Amino acid sequence: MNVDSPFLLLSAALLLAIAIAVWPLAAPLRPGARVNLRFAAMLLAAIAIAAPLPRIGDVAVLVALPPAAAALALAALASFTRHAPAFAGIAPVLSVIAGLGAVILAAPMLAAIAVALAAFVIIVVALQDLAWIGALSGALLLAALFAFLARGADVALLLFAAAALLGLLRSAFAVQQPRPSRFEGAIGRMR
Repeated sequence: MNVDSPFLLLSAALLLAIAIAVWPLAAPLRPGARVNLRFAAMLLAAIAIAAPLPRIGDVAVLVALPPAAAALALAALASFTRHAPAFAGIAPVLSVIAGLGAVILAAPMLAAIAVALAAFVIIVVALQDLAWIGALSGALLLAALFAFLARGADVALLLFAAAALLGLLRSAFAVQQPRPSRFEGAIGRMR
């Protein structure tokens, strides 16, 4: 038995719990953000279930992480911008192709490119709206990718992925809440 296995099981359980909690918590979000966050949560839950299994965890990450990252990027686009670009619909298809190609060709860099592009999209879109937690979520997704490339489906990947999912959910809530103006308190007190 591996020394890291209790921590691996705990981090897998944490990612699974966060993925399950995202489903009802995403209900009040805009439809584009809600659907994509739920899809990413489902894929990350699959990674959480498969990660503790020997040899299956790495394959599951290669297949499921690129579409999960693409879904998180589309959720960020739906949360932080008014209109998604026209090519945004093809991103999940290309990410699935990248993930399957990574497994079939034994070239994990195909999946890494897809995840890195999605992470950079999240960072750029969030920074345009000054959503620091959203930008941090993109950086955490990139850290999850680097953790996978360094150690495979391990504790760091699961924890970084859980933090990225939770941070993007929090950021989507913050963006959709109406921001009070500076004068709203002063005007409210005058009435």
